[in-house]
Amino acid sequence: MKRKGIAATAAAILADPVMMQRIATGDGGDRRIIDFGHVIELLNEASRGRGCDARQMLAHFVRLTTKEAQDELVSRRVESDTDSVTIMTVHAAKGLQFPCVVVVHGWGPA
Repeated sequence: MKRKGIAATAAAILADPVMMQRIATGDGGDRRIIDFGHVIELLNEASRGRGCDARQMLAHFVRLTTKEAQDELVSRRVESDTDSVTIMTVHAAKGLQFPCVVVVHGWGPA
């Protein structure tokens, strides 16, 4: 971690199937994996992509938990895009692939 940075350390953790299984086991496993990736991204940004020792990483982590830092951060990431809104042009959307389609201003004159 000190030589290659937190992102490289996290990549090694994510590449290890045993570690991934431990993170993903139980209820909310997908949520934990997404949260892990988000925290690593935030720690990498805080360390500016440089290597850091465990003490420095802990200091970055503690700073991220403060109210001021939380106000600046992006909210918790979604696990998947299945329940999200998809915006498409009329030319790309046929509507057959979605259970609900809304056409904005579809009631006005053509």
